[in-house]
Amino acid sequence: MINKPGIIVILYKKEKDGIKYALFKRKEDWVGYEFLKGGMEKGETPIQTAIRELKEEAGLSYTKLIQSKHNYSFESKKNGETVFHGMVVFFQKIASSDKIIIDNQEHSAVDFFEPKKLIFLLPFDSLKDLFRKVHEEILNHEKNDN
Repeated sequence: MINKPGIIVILYKKEKDGIKYALFKRKEDWVGYEFLKGGMEKGETPIQTAIRELKEEAGLSYTKLIQSKHNYSFESKKNGETVFHGMVVFFQKIASSDKIIIDNQEHSAVDFFEPKKLIFLLPFDSLKDLFRKVHEEILNHEKNDN
């Protein structure tokens, strides 16, 4: 089994009608929606990976991401071999005026969704479960931050 550590960054913004979350529409390897994610490069810490991936895949320069108390893991197959992905999860509030510039290699679009619609779009039950937990964490963070 190959071990491939990585990160997930859940981007969100507060609007008049509530919190909306960014989902990236994947076009490389498979088609569907996902949170921003990426693999750690040799010598990187999870926060360094998250900062790099934000810049590369979304054109954003945030350096004070909040690490979630929840992690995520899944297995995939590559060339007939099992790959274990252990992901450190971060979240980041972005300003309504911030523009996400997607990297066209992996994604074809990015959109913001309210939680009920987002749950419907996520492809895996385990990812839906992660989102529910992190959404509650974000709601608590927002309540305590004000």
